Amino acid sequence: MIVPDLKNDPKGLEQFFELDPTMYVASELGGELEKINNRDIHKLKILSITENTVNLTGNIVTHNIITEQLVYNNTINYSVDKNSKIVQGTNALLKFPNDAKKQTYRMFHPIVESVGDFNFETIEQIDGIEVYVYSYEIDLDSTGSLPEFEGYPIINKQYGTSWVEPITGDEVDFVLYYNLFVLDGDESIEIMDGNTRFTEYTKIVNIQNIKDKRDLFFLYDNIIPMFMVIITAGVTLVIFTTQNLKTRTKELELSKKQKFETMGRLSSHLAHDMRNPLSIIQMTLDNVRFLYGNDKTKQGYFKKIDRSISRISHQIDNVLDFVKEKPLNVIKTKTSKILLDSIDLILIPTKISIILPEKDVEIWCDEEQLVIAVTNLVLNSIQAIKNEGTIKIRVNENNRHVIITVEDSGPGIPKNKLDEIFEPLYTTKQQGTGLGLASVKSIINAHSGTISVTTPPTIFTISLPKVLKN
Repeated sequence: MIVPDLKNDPKGLEQFFELDPTMYVASELGGELEKINNRDIHKLKILSITENTVNLTGNIVTHNIITEQLVYNNTINYSVDKNSKIVQGTNALLKFPNDAKKQTYRMFHPIVESVGDFNFETIEQIDGIEVYVYSYEIDLDSTGSLPEFEGYPIINKQYGTSWVEPITGDEVDFVLYYNLFVLDGDESIEIMDGNTRFTEYTKIVNIQNIKDKRDLFFLYDNIIPMFMVIITAGVTLVIFTTQNLKTRTKELELSKKQKFETMGRLSSHLAHDMRNPLSIIQMTLDNVRFLYGNDKTKQGYFKKIDRSISRISHQIDNVLDFVKEKPLNVIKTKTSKILLDSIDLILIPTKISIILPEKDVEIWCDEEQLVIAVTNLVLNSIQAIKNEGTIKIRVNENNRHVIITVEDSGPGIPKNKLDEIFEPLYTTKQQGTGLGLASVKSIINAHSGTISVTTPPTIFTISLPKVLKN
């Protein structure tokens, strides 16, 4: 049968989590607890697979996000029964099982790094997904774990919560709270207080992976067993539903399309007509700048004119990108090239830094169109930040999709405006056309992908199929 192999695939044990900890630590016994700004990365990877055993290595690395100093680095190797997913020698599961129940599970949680009982508490909803909430509480002996308190017994009191999607057994979110105490005679002295939980980026990736996996489970559990029995009725139903959906969609979009057709033709003509005089202005400015090369006052005026020309050119490009329709030129490329080409097109303010991902993924797409989409998102982030800040771009993948996120440190988008930002002509900027994000959505839709946004912080998430036919 295909279903057991799919649900028990050992690769489902592999994990990659980014965690956002808050930690207060005392440097000496009885000292004041001081905040440390860290960032945790947790990886769980398969080393080898035998007939009955999966051998994995788990690694948690903590860096100070200000100094980049390594704070914590711990590696644990696991041998897990291939069928039961029980860690050898512990009688505890490494991850929650498929079709998780409302009960207590004994777990060797890789982030907790110890065995504990996870008790079912309640049911919640996260991004439209029903999740089971499990909690645990445990006291650990952490004597010898902190060199500055060597010689003292140390108790580590932990409690936490895990939000688990029951069909797949995958975690959507996780939070761990901990307090460390030194036992000095009859006195307990607190030396550490903190918590750590999944970042918003990790939650977004988890949710996308869970949705994809649930689609596969549903396919193999329901569609395939029924397919041979109801093939004729099934095909007829699919065709009817598809045609009906297309008809309804066309009716809903027809009025909107007609409104923009006239605007599109007029905008396209105006944009093309404006390019010629704009080019002449630019060439004239270059000549005048050369004549007055040593006049700093005039050079300041020239820079203002240059910025204005660039702003008008960008607005013209936005209009043309939105109104022109051309078929996708699908090629095989890499996300790193798309991102670098996008950054090269942008004048980045000196006080804004852009952090590019180390991960590089191959994708079939229209490279030129995706460069336009990413450029618009980065420009949108720069305008949102205004003065000083950071733009972080991440790339991830699963079996079927490439996921690109653009996160900025700006003030965020009002939540009552989130449903409008992709609408044509919607803008909150005095100098915007209101077509930048609409153009991005149009490009992503043309690639059979999706784009969404959460805030705060503002994170645009693009999900694209890895393989796209021309």
